[in-house]
Amino acid sequence: MPARSILSIACLLFASFVLGQSGAANKSKPVAAAPRAIYHADEDLWTLDPPFAADEPYVLQDRNGLVIGGATLRAGAAIDLSGLPPGIYVMRFSRRNVVVPITRE
Repeated sequence: MPARSILSIACLLFASFVLGQSGAANKSKPVAAAPRAIYHADEDLWTLDPPFAADEPYVLQDRNGLVIGGATLRAGAAIDLSGLPPGIYVMRFSRRNVVVPITRE
């Protein structure tokens, strides 16, 4: 199995685990359908599809759940993760209760 497929499967499993934990902690809020992260190699930037219509605060975590950053993503803006080593990351948008997995290769 290609390494890319293994990373994609691992990313989905990790996101399922994270979503399960966040849902267990707060049953009153339904988990929204997460947008997907799209990589643009020509600019080394990431965007969300579909993009959020308003600014959204987020926390960036590594695959172990360690918080490595955070900010507010402006509506339709791109995300620069070029300073991060290859790996599996999660953007957690707390206000919307949305988790977006990212596999940086």
